[in-house]
Amino acid sequence: MFGHNLHLQKGRSKWHLGELSLEWWSVGAIIGAQLGDQYAVLASALGAAPHQGLIAPAPDTLEGTLSALAESGYLFNSENLTTALSRTAPNLVLRTDTAPNNGYFPLDPDHLHESDGVVFVKEA
Repeated sequence: MFGHNLHLQKGRSKWHLGELSLEWWSVGAIIGAQLGDQYAVLASALGAAPHQGLIAPAPDTLEGTLSALAESGYLFNSENLTTALSRTAPNLVLRTDTAPNNGYFPLDPDHLHESDGVVFVKEA
């Protein structure tokens, strides 16, 4: 199955749109409850996509921290990534810049535990 992080994550989905705050059990949470350990989620994060108007992320975001790494892409175990970030970048904030077409939703560093791994691409 393929979908966005918010649709596939194992926990409750939340979305803040202006003053409106929405919460729901996404398909990932429902399937995860039914399949248990047989359901795995690889979340995705993107540094920049200049052709889409998504500029380089701020350094205090998850995407900014990962963009500072040497390689152009990575596959992380979420538990290991969370542990490493708690030691090296404990105060990450949610990325707030977006592409003009709203085609990118940032990966919330506080929800890494709701995935099994993270696929990161520095620039697309």
